[in-house]
Amino acid sequence: MTFFISLQQICIMFILMAIGFFCRKKGMIHDDTSKDLTAILVYIVGPCLIINAFERPATKSLVVDFGMTFLAGSINYIFPILCSLLLLKIPKIQKDPDKELIAFGMVYNNCGFIGIPLIQALLGSKGTFFAVPILVLNNIFIWSHGISSFQEREPISDTIRKVLLNPNIIATVIGFVLFLTGASLRFPAVVGKSISYVASLNTPLSMIVIGSNLGAIKGDFYKDQKAWLICFLRNYLMPTCLAFILLLFPLSNTAYLAVVIMAAAPVAGFIVMLSLLANRPVAFPMRALCLSTLMSVVSVPLIVMLASLLKGI
Repeated sequence: MTFFISLQQICIMFILMAIGFFCRKKGMIHDDTSKDLTAILVYIVGPCLIINAFERPATKSLVVDFGMTFLAGSINYIFPILCSLLLLKIPKIQKDPDKELIAFGMVYNNCGFIGIPLIQALLGSKGTFFAVPILVLNNIFIWSHGISSFQEREPISDTIRKVLLNPNIIATVIGFVLFLTGASLRFPAVVGKSISYVASLNTPLSMIVIGSNLGAIKGDFYKDQKAWLICFLRNYLMPTCLAFILLLFPLSNTAYLAVVIMAAAPVAGFIVMLSLLANRPVAFPMRALCLSTLMSVVSVPLIVMLASLLKGI
């Protein structure tokens, strides 16, 4: 049942992606349009979604679960990073000019644009609440370890500044303060309702943006063997291992599924963005992103079903 529910939600998301794909092919969405919509998602919709997720009464069990989810979520990055270091020691991978991209794709996924919408659909706002720590950790790791795969390490002060000024981190701090203070500190009703409306844009807008990006890809991306390697590592191997490892943490069923779903998301769009910033060719990362995203229609429901069986949900 869990498999078919998650498959249904994935299909809905892919229909929304198809709309974005169609709009791109028909010229309704251009490169600048896609960039602008992405900026709206990152700087406005995403933070509103996070703040909205904290709109719930603070209980001791929720606070404990939130902290435990943050601890368990760190394994979502530490374990794949360690595995990527082992991968880079394989002679054939060592000689590959795209080895950094393979390692990056293995570790980092599209948890914000794919994971959050799916959790919203399957687990509701409570699931989104437990997805927030993963989103925070994703920003911390991707702007420290992740970016080092593409350029020389920058001063630690610059890294800290980028992390602290990230809109998702700021929204998390605001949301957590509101969560802990309870009824004593709340947005006026009109502001809270506006935030809720903007947060509801996350799923459709994210999927349309992803679909439009897929519409810009040219060539037979499915023939790329290295893209298939990233797809196997990111979509299947890493989330499967993490589904077992996370059983060691005393997480509630909702928190456990939220962390696993975030871990099961396909390759991060950052693989293309950071390649552009580093003046690297983007053909290969685009093929890997496209294949991994399309493959998620099968891989994510399978990972969710596995997690449900392991947890006895």
